[in-house]
Amino acid sequence: LELALHHYRLAADGASPAASVVIALDIADLERRRGHGDQALAAASGALAVARRRGDPLLEARCHLRIAWLYAHRADYALASDHATIGLPLARKAGDPALALELSRVAAAIATSIGEPRRALAILDALPAVPADQPRLAAGVAHELGRAAIQAGDYPRAIAALERAIAAAEAAGDLEQRARSTNNLGAACYYQGDWARARRLWLQFRQQSERQGDRTETLHALNN
Repeated sequence: LELALHHYRLAADGASPAASVVIALDIADLERRRGHGDQALAAASGALAVARRRGDPLLEARCHLRIAWLYAHRADYALASDHATIGLPLARKAGDPALALELSRVAAAIATSIGEPRRALAILDALPAVPADQPRLAAGVAHELGRAAIQAGDYPRAIAALERAIAAAEAAGDLEQRARSTNNLGAACYYQGDWARARRLWLQFRQQSERQGDRTETLHALNN
């Protein structure tokens, strides 16, 4: 992660304003994965300021999406919800249905995290189908469906959704999403009473997180 961060910072030098926003959002995500939440928010907030000056609704929506996730990871759900709510009409205005789906997904994630899984499931069930050529997005939506179903006590639905999420994440090459979905699948199996599978899945999650150098997810793995 440190090497990737170094290369992104080099790329930011001399980049156009639009490109600098995209790079700053990538830097914010890397900082989050390193466990540096304040630096991540600073990078994403700076990107949002540039996007607003440009009057670019698509870039603004992307910034709100990143910031919403960053606040959600810090358990600051009120601010996370504010950014998701602001970003959704911007994504629609920009004509980007995939980005609108992502912002709806983060709204569902927030609902689950604050103990409202039924509302999360209602948001997710109302979404249009994810296009077949977007496995990364499909993985994210299925993951949130699985999380909400766990909290709602519907473990068979959670297991089915998280198995889909893992398959889609693998198809997309999204190792971070695969690890998260593996962790939650372990939880669903645990609550379902399949403790042997849960242990195997949690061991896989820990190994995947350690290989990726993801400090935040490794800490989650150690708590299982």
